[in-house]
Amino acid sequence: IRGEKEDLLEAKKLKKRHQMTSELSPDDKQLVEQNSKAPPCQAGLRGFQNMGSTCFMSVILQSLIHNPIIRNDFLSGSHDSKLCQRENCLGCRIDEIFTDFFTSPTTTGYGPALLLTTSWKTQRSLAGYSEQDAHEFLQFILDQLHATSDAKSSADVDYCGCIVHRTFCGQLQSDIVCPNCRNVTVTIDPLMDLSLELRDRKSDASRILGLQQCLEKFTSPEKLETKYMCSFCSTRQEVTKQLTIKRLPLVLSIQLKRFEHALKSNKIDDHVPFPMQLDMTPYTTNSRAKKRYVYELFGVVCHQGKINTGHYTCSMKNREGFWFNFDDAMVTLSSEKQVLKSRAYLLFYIIKELS
Repeated sequence: IRGEKEDLLEAKKLKKRHQMTSELSPDDKQLVEQNSKAPPCQAGLRGFQNMGSTCFMSVILQSLIHNPIIRNDFLSGSHDSKLCQRENCLGCRIDEIFTDFFTSPTTTGYGPALLLTTSWKTQRSLAGYSEQDAHEFLQFILDQLHATSDAKSSADVDYCGCIVHRTFCGQLQSDIVCPNCRNVTVTIDPLMDLSLELRDRKSDASRILGLQQCLEKFTSPEKLETKYMCSFCSTRQEVTKQLTIKRLPLVLSIQLKRFEHALKSNKIDDHVPFPMQLDMTPYTTNSRAKKRYVYELFGVVCHQGKINTGHYTCSMKNREGFWFNFDDAMVTLSSEKQVLKSRAYLLFYIIKELS
């Protein structure tokens, strides 16, 4: 990892120099403590070789490797590639990556050639070396992990017991209110991720919203443009619709919709402020309840370049709480400050506090 050896040598010199003095100033003590610690164990800390415009794949794989729930499930042997008999199984390819990352002492970039060819065989649109969308690849890989899972049912999950649904799936509630009879039509749908608009088109279309403002916009009541036939009073009315989150997932995946496709394709390249800790309570169906749902950021995927051409990188937090930046095979130490300045495209939060 670039820079760690140099920092460690400098820290050792600094520590040795201060050991010769009888007394240290408070500032010197703090400097020694911060810079003379041995580097933590970095099992699983590796990059991916670019196999030809495969950076979109690398960042999503890093988000799975640094997802504690997904990581622990695969490392526990829930999907064993040596025993699986399925043909073109993406679950086997992911299991092989986890096995190599957490058992091999090498830190050189991993070449995901088998995962790439298996993806091509499974989804023809991925074949070739053209740039793909990271969010679409995330959806594809999660669908494949669900399809190749043997845990399809569970007593505590009413729809699916596979690791993908237990990790990422929540519920989205849609309330349609009839202004004539005040009847509320409720619809519940599964929620695998949130895709959020970045512009406030009602008041100022040029204004870019922060993450909390995007969530407020997503869950605010809106009047539908087309009239709705109320099943209760049998009249056609201009109704109001509101989306709220009925059940939050353990890991919240958020897409910031930077790519616009209206009269012409456009990319929003502005910085969108987002927090390290995110309180999702105000955006839930029972937002007035006493429970609080606080999430902590562990992954950020960024896209640099234009809408059809560009490059994906990501920042991930490891098990020891350190942030690292991944640019294909290159891995560098990062910081919370640097992460918060990044132009995020995908955000990954994990539940931290439920009180």
